[in-house]
Amino acid sequence: MTRSVTGTGGPQAGVSNTGIELQDAQEWDTSIHVEAVQSPKERPEWHEDTVRTLREDDDMSEHELLLDPNLPEEYSQRHSRVSLELDDQDPLKQPDEDEDSPYPEVRAAVRNFDEDLPCNTVRAWSIGLSLIFLGASMNTLFSLRSPSISLGALIAQVIAWPVGHAWARFVPDREFTTFGHRWSLNPGPFNIKEHTIIVVMASVSFSVAYATDIILAQVVFYKQNFGLVFQLLLTISTQSLGYGIAGMMRKFLVYPASMIWPGNLVSATLMNAMYEKKDVRDPSVIGGSIPRYRWFALVTICAFVYYFIPGFLAQFLSSFAFMTWLAPNSPVVNQLFGGTTGLSIIPITFDWTQISGYIGSPLVPPW
Repeated sequence: MTRSVTGTGGPQAGVSNTGIELQDAQEWDTSIHVEAVQSPKERPEWHEDTVRTLREDDDMSEHELLLDPNLPEEYSQRHSRVSLELDDQDPLKQPDEDEDSPYPEVRAAVRNFDEDLPCNTVRAWSIGLSLIFLGASMNTLFSLRSPSISLGALIAQVIAWPVGHAWARFVPDREFTTFGHRWSLNPGPFNIKEHTIIVVMASVSFSVAYATDIILAQVVFYKQNFGLVFQLLLTISTQSLGYGIAGMMRKFLVYPASMIWPGNLVSATLMNAMYEKKDVRDPSVIGGSIPRYRWFALVTICAFVYYFIPGFLAQFLSSFAFMTWLAPNSPVVNQLFGGTTGLSIIPITFDWTQISGYIGSPLVPPW
């Protein structure tokens, strides 16, 4: 294709414009060549700046505000003032302000300070892995029961307390060296950080994997058995997918202060009660005149004893379908009001496993 160059300057002007275009084309080609042969020292700098920006963005996401109508106004003003100072210094390192939650439910359950205690110990890993094996196996077995029974992380939290203290008292203090790292069988008194690691391990492992439902359906209903390798890969892949989604959503479901998880508040409150050194008692509330851990033990014993009433002694309390008592031989009444044989239009139960087996404990949420 031939491009004609015309202008008011005659043939000489046309030649001059053509020379300018050729020069511009050469400079443009030279600039592309310069970018193509850019020194490798500049590209890592761009990569490091990008990684640093992404890391700072991930760190600051922990202090971003979420649209929450219940957020106190003074906290919003404080956060706005701190946000204006982000270019100068890190708000987490300000010595004149302590980081704390704007919600009273969280402040009452979670401490805003840290303690220098050993946590990555062989004692924590041994107790945690043992409880994981037992709890996950029992939950998988109990998932087939009706009504279903599930062992939560609270059970591991209660069991780990006497086991950890017994380990600290009876296991000898012997030190070993593995790959240059020195570790001890008994690193000292059983502390709150070791206990917390055990509870975290139990909370992420006690739940029954959804892949087990797939495997059971294949074996029982479809008579399909693809072998142990397939079942392991199916379980690991689905669980890893869930953990990956949880990691991506932590910026929105974990970091914002308005994301309150009542189940974790209960665990944190019990943990503080177990290791509370200065127990402040409040006689104005029920059980406030005795230590919190003793009050928890009394409630646990009473719940254990009460379970035998609807579970064994008076099983009709588990499904209190009193309407079927009025007409026990009526198919219509049984189909409408029966607890196990009907629609259970008036669901009344005095069995705690019926209440907490499907919706969780109603005593956990503070609202």
